[in-house]
Amino acid sequence: MHFVTMLSPFGPAIRGVSPYADQLFSALDDISDLDVGKLDYYSLYPTILLPASTGNAAPVENPVVRWNQIGSWKKAADISAPVMHMQYWTSLSAHYLVAIAHYLHRQGKRCVVTVHNPDSHESIPILSFFERRLLRRVDKIIVHSESASDILCARSPSLKERIRVIAHGVAKQQDTGLRPGDHALADLSPDRQYVLIFGNLRGYKGIPTLLKAWQRVIFRIPDADLIIAGRFWDKGHTLPSRIVARILGTKKVAQQIKAMISSGSMDRRVILRDQFVPDDVIDACCRIAAVAVFPYDRFSGQSGAATRAGSWGTPLIVSRTGALPSLAIDDDFIFRPGDSDALAHALERLLSEPAQQAALRQRQLARVACCYWDQIAEQHAAVYRELAAS
Repeated sequence: MHFVTMLSPFGPAIRGVSPYADQLFSALDDISDLDVGKLDYYSLYPTILLPASTGNAAPVENPVVRWNQIGSWKKAADISAPVMHMQYWTSLSAHYLVAIAHYLHRQGKRCVVTVHNPDSHESIPILSFFERRLLRRVDKIIVHSESASDILCARSPSLKERIRVIAHGVAKQQDTGLRPGDHALADLSPDRQYVLIFGNLRGYKGIPTLLKAWQRVIFRIPDADLIIAGRFWDKGHTLPSRIVARILGTKKVAQQIKAMISSGSMDRRVILRDQFVPDDVIDACCRIAAVAVFPYDRFSGQSGAATRAGSWGTPLIVSRTGALPSLAIDDDFIFRPGDSDALAHALERLLSEPAQQAALRQRQLARVACCYWDQIAEQHAAVYRELAAS
């Protein structure tokens, strides 16, 4: 029997925290005295409401939980190990995760939850009610930074004793240099410098701030282009999803970004890939890019995209939000949210010294080395053992 069961999406690329869960599970599985199993979802939430393209669905290993089926919540608790570890990143899942925690406790089992976004990207009051109940119900809470812990404790000081801060893991890449065919794979020129941002292109990501900075940079750095790769939350395939995009404001932000790109000379210096971009192409872009930018306007967690870019040694420029600053080489690579002038200055400084970029990549790798997954998994294992002993 497994000692710990992880409840999370796994495997298929477009499933929220699935890359995080896959890497954590793999690292935990390498710990000799820890037996860990998986539970996945048939459905996380009503995808008819998702205001973004979903790509092609892939088979799911060991699916159990359906967002709207109470029987599946009870089944998840029944087949769980003595400790269940839930991944929680969207308030749409709070109502059934609190129910699963309740069923676990009725059987004398323990429950850990990782809260990836202490402040939800889009606040929905009724779902916040279930989130508060979930955090009161579980035995341990994992967050990715002290600032995230402070957010939760400000709402409920009683949570403090149950919170553990464990950084977002970083993959240890075997070869972080350019590979033959990288430029062809990413359809990019080896004669240009590239600035990269990737991931879901949602409103809080600060892309308008980046584009304002880029309007200045293109006149001072003539050999650089900006790559924006990911999915806009503006084109769901159903009427409900389009209504959700309007309510959340994601459609308006997408229109603003596209208008900024099409103005003046920007369209010749911005490469927009408004689609799901495969992992191998994203990784090639990270190896090619002179810098990756994560200019989030508001954020309380850690960016899986930023940790991915950092794992390849791509120097990161980040806003001072959430846990992002923990990934930056030093303060010169951090700027105040919304400050497009400071961001432009940081980009110009880095892009004007291409000879320094190899050294910067080594510094970036050194910065994230403390967060490699083997170390992060050991910290999780310590939490599980503490629960088992209590």
